[in-house]
Amino acid sequence: MDSAKVLSLYSNLKESAINNIDVVGYLIDIESALTALKPRHRLILTKICIEGYSQSEVAEMLGITKSTINGVYHNALIQFEKEFNHAKEN
Repeated sequence: MDSAKVLSLYSNLKESAINNIDVVGYLIDIESALTALKPRHRLILTKICIEGYSQSEVAEMLGITKSTINGVYHNALIQFEKEFNHAKEN
């Protein structure tokens, strides 16, 4: 490979690495926030937000009412936001 191509590749790789570092940092903050949650909150957020289940489906899976899921989900989102903001600050 000639030097001009190597330097061009270097520039592209450097830019890509910078972007990936930002993404990795963001993922670490999300994982940190999820880990800080109560297990029940983490489970419900994971099922709904990450795995794509509806609140009704999660209620059925866990054998609890949809209104309970709705309340826990709402509280979990509030707690996740607090934990995520805390993780971003550190």
